[in-house]
Amino acid sequence: MSTPAKTFPGASHVLLTLQGGGSLRGTVRVPGDKSISHRALLFGAIAEGETVIEGLLPAEDPLSTAACLRAMGVVISPIEAGLPVSVQGVGLDGFQEPGDVLDCGNSGTTMRLMLGLDRGDGHWLQTNGDLVGGLAKIADALGLPFGEPMGMYCPGVDIFEQVYAGP
Repeated sequence: MSTPAKTFPGASHVLLTLQGGGSLRGTVRVPGDKSISHRALLFGAIAEGETVIEGLLPAEDPLSTAACLRAMGVVISPIEAGLPVSVQGVGLDGFQEPGDVLDCGNSGTTMRLMLGLDRGDGHWLQTNGDLVGGLAKIADALGLPFGEPMGMYCPGVDIFEQVYAGP
């Protein structure tokens, strides 16, 4: 039940008070979110077997994350608006060493997530992108070098680990 609508002189809106009713049931489909899309791809990659993602945002940043994961051996179906995305997870130990630099594009989240996947297992991991701002401050604080390829202020991170064999 609702009370009669009240209007206010000179106002462009109407105040309507609704009385509480029963429970609300149904399904809501919300638009894709960049942050969640990155992480859904990452979780699908570290899982074993197939993960199907619905509502993934086909924006430039999540596409950079998908490209980097593909370069490390993860099979990801084409990412198109409105279509589910299939990720064939390789598990935590199944990532392959990329054959080239991981191009993170303009996505600081992609670069941070790719570095977070590194497990100190003796692989070579090199990232690059045209990022500035907050990531530059973090890299500077960590003493990571920055380069300027093709005239862009560009962070790049190279990691080569040796597996610790013990004393």
